[in-house]
Amino acid sequence: VMLSFALVATILNYVDRLAFNYLSAKGALRELIPDDTFGYIGTAFFIGYMFSNLVSGFIIDKLGTRLGYSLCMAFWTTASLLQALARLPFHFGIIRGLLGIGEAGNWPAAIKLTGEWFSPEERSTATGIFNSGAALGALIAPPLVVWLGTSFGWQAAFILIGIWGYVWLAIFWFT
Repeated sequence: VMLSFALVATILNYVDRLAFNYLSAKGALRELIPDDTFGYIGTAFFIGYMFSNLVSGFIIDKLGTRLGYSLCMAFWTTASLLQALARLPFHFGIIRGLLGIGEAGNWPAAIKLTGEWFSPEERSTATGIFNSGAALGALIAPPLVVWLGTSFGWQAAFILIGIWGYVWLAIFWFT
């Protein structure tokens, strides 16, 4: 059960991370963002991710797995949802930076979870399973995001994707 939480969180991590890329490929969102701005928006994500990587493990160690993982999920899910409100490239840059800050905490939280719930002999297997969520999320994201964007529009797609993070959070918190 705990491993499934880490796996699903990692899948959601990648779907949230990649949603902007696929939703901004064409259509109404594409028209909001000039070509040269995409690189800056992508850089904003990785700057937030880089700085958060420096401290997220320390924070999760201090707060514990349940609270630390929950706060990471809440932070990046909220950032993902905020993209539905963005109207300027600058907004997307700020929000993508926040998304990077929240998403970086997934890895130390998942590793801490496997350390607490699995024996040393099982940890490599458990880590491999939750880590496969990155590839699975990257495979799920294109068809899911394109379908949501085409069917409901880019704002609704960000909201519908973000809802899953809050569902994960509620179930995780009360398990």
